[in-house]
Amino acid sequence: MEKTCIIWIDLQLEFLTRDGFMGEKHIDGEPLIEKVRHLTNLARQFHFPIVWVKACYNHQVKPEPKKNLNINIPKTIAHVPLISDFHASTHFNGPKSRQCCVRGSKLIEFHPSIQEIIEPNDIVITKNWYSAFTETGLAKKLNKKGIKRLYIGGVSTHVCVQATCIDAFFLGYKVNIFSDATNSSKKESYEKGLTEMSKYYAKILTTEEAIEEWKNVKYGSGDCRLLHDIFEPKLINFEEIKKEISWNEMFHRGGPVPRLVSLQGDLIKNQDDEEVYQFPIYRHPVDEHPILTYWTPIVQLIRDHIQTIVGHTLNHCLIQYYRNGGDHISDHSDKTLDIVPGSFIVNFSIGCTRELMLKSKIAVDGKKEKQHVYMYHNSMFLMGLKTNAEFYHCIQEDNRDNRLKTLDEVSFNGERISFTFRWIGTWIKTVGQDQFIYGQGAKAKTSDQAEPLLYDKSEYSNLIFAFGNENTLSSFNWDEYYGKGFDVIGGKRLSH
Repeated sequence: MEKTCIIWIDLQLEFLTRDGFMGEKHIDGEPLIEKVRHLTNLARQFHFPIVWVKACYNHQVKPEPKKNLNINIPKTIAHVPLISDFHASTHFNGPKSRQCCVRGSKLIEFHPSIQEIIEPNDIVITKNWYSAFTETGLAKKLNKKGIKRLYIGGVSTHVCVQATCIDAFFLGYKVNIFSDATNSSKKESYEKGLTEMSKYYAKILTTEEAIEEWKNVKYGSGDCRLLHDIFEPKLINFEEIKKEISWNEMFHRGGPVPRLVSLQGDLIKNQDDEEVYQFPIYRHPVDEHPILTYWTPIVQLIRDHIQTIVGHTLNHCLIQYYRNGGDHISDHSDKTLDIVPGSFIVNFSIGCTRELMLKSKIAVDGKKEKQHVYMYHNSMFLMGLKTNAEFYHCIQEDNRDNRLKTLDEVSFNGERISFTFRWIGTWIKTVGQDQFIYGQGAKAKTSDQAEPLLYDKSEYSNLIFAFGNENTLSSFNWDEYYGKGFDVIGGKRLSH
């Protein structure tokens, strides 16, 4: 699913209480607010941004919505009516005593049951026209976050919700309307609004249907999750993080890979002997493993927070710096020799948006499945080991002209940093100049039984053979290829 946002329209005292301009005909707020609170709570679990829109009208000056929308209508939808300024006098007629959403009035405030669930990181905007996109800067805020899909609710269905829906459609968003989390003062107005929106502009669905959509987005083999806005924006300073990390080249098959890398992880020192320390080892086909260093401060903060979301240990991180669209990583499956079973492979991304592609290893009806996962700034993809076995994943080159890219794709000067966190069950134990190996992927399973780390070319070729089979087989048998354990590594002596 594309990056998604929830927009709530005009949940104010003006519309939801008898003190408002509708008087006794006000919209019944109680059932609506109950739906809004329930959906908002669930949306936060999916890390969807929440937008709260408040109406405050200047009854002396009316905006010109068509001019302010500033859109280019594609030929494919040129036949669709542009009517965001319909009902152009709904709230502007009548005596002063019945004017709607007057600046300075207490009635323009959100309903107390709404106000109490608005959080500091939510987007709150004030509009002076029916559409939430007229003279508010909302589209700019959404585009900056890379939002592509909207779910809209609130009041009134046939006026401000509909106006916002229509503008969102012409701005290129995929629009969804909560049928049971929007309302009007009259049933016929509510039904007419839904009917009009459903003709061209939006998909109409119930809250339960929307929740099912959110829960049933399937990535890979169904054991993956894509989460957004993992940290408060002020905590993720791209340039500061880039500067904190020491970058190195990594070589494979005699040449440098097209990106820079850094390796960080747990480093356990013996309190009684400084020459004894241990660190996790993730083995994969590479000419020489990068030097593992202990967590730098910001990366440790990132790891600690993500660990709480994932629910298991993350003791190892391969950090990769994609300097431009030409930097990439080819199709592969992660090697699970050293990865703890049942854990996630976690990719946290900052910087410009890049597409993570999943490709099935087995063709169905002659076709291999391809899935596109858009890694936005401050997003995280949790990949289960079943998906890792049945799908390749890659970041393809993106050498399109910047004029053909979206704003989020050219943000951060086209640079991206990815953090691949893993829970590793194999350890290197260093005693002075000697190195030993133990744990999940080694022959010895405990520290006190650790065996010397080997650099035997013949044994390493056996490991590369096993890696090759894991990379191609969707039904890879771990015990058959890895069960006996490997005490070997390619390249030279490991450092920390």
